[in-house]
Amino acid sequence: MNALVDRLSGKALRATDLEAIYSAYSDHPEFVGWAIAALDHLDAADLGYSLWLLRRAARANRAFSEDDIQRLLAMSDGLKHWVARVSFCQMMAAIKIPRSLVGEFFLTLEPFTSDRLPIARAWAISALYPLRNDLSVGGKVRKLVSRLKKEKSKAMQARFRRLRCQTRRERRG
Repeated sequence: MNALVDRLSGKALRATDLEAIYSAYSDHPEFVGWAIAALDHLDAADLGYSLWLLRRAARANRAFSEDDIQRLLAMSDGLKHWVARVSFCQMMAAIKIPRSLVGEFFLTLEPFTSDRLPIARAWAISALYPLRNDLSVGGKVRKLVSRLKKEKSKAMQARFRRLRCQTRRERRG
């Protein structure tokens, strides 16, 4: 884990750099845990790098334990940099949320739907959208969807186009 923190700390990294770091570490069974633990050791400006790695892992269908997800949800208040907030929402949109964490997940992501940046709001609703039919939070998610659909930002409109396509694919099976 220390080697991962060292590689993510104190320097500007590009996506190609992060992809190389992901390739070097992602095969290790402890990778997700290391990347989450790194969040406790990185400066605010570098948090986005570890979240990028976690987002990449989530999109590659790496398993996140319930404890991993809880740790991520708990640290979301500390995300001040816009890249970290967007990466967090993108990562959460790619993670399968266990039923036991749906309420906490909603409470954590709902404030991001009011972020000052349209891209953060768009990714927050992408993360929450799969819960629109959930018995406990579905009504609240549908209200957020209705409110955010009225936004004219290009980021929000693009996200909703993608969500509509995704919904059509899911219906077709």
